[in-house]
Amino acid sequence: MSSGATQGPDSEQSSPSFDWDRFRARFDGDLDLIREIVDLFEPEFRIQIIELRSAARMRNGTELERVGHSLRGAVSNFDETCCCDLIRVVEESGRLRSFDGVLDSIERAERAIEEMLREVRHRLATTSSDSGY
Repeated sequence: MSSGATQGPDSEQSSPSFDWDRFRARFDGDLDLIREIVDLFEPEFRIQIIELRSAARMRNGTELERVGHSLRGAVSNFDETCCCDLIRVVEESGRLRSFDGVLDSIERAERAIEEMLREVRHRLATTSSDSGY
């Protein structure tokens, strides 16, 4: 499979659209830079998920759209279209002030991002810095 997807710890396929080789090439194979990006992204992502849930519960479309847009921009650094598409749904819900099912959408996006991060961390742990770059 060219997407770089692997079996995760729950035996579910993780991040079917995540392409490790393309992601790594985006940063010229610099594993230290990739680690730094992941280390900066992960805590911020967790805060943004909390903010999205809060905005959805308070039916605050402006905040839902703003945080969704910010999170989608951060996720786009990973070149991960599945996660971006899921977050776009949340962002659009905020823009349209349509709150039905938005908490489920946030949960799906969170799970997809978690899977992507597991894949990246796995690849970082098993990829040598001199393989191919």
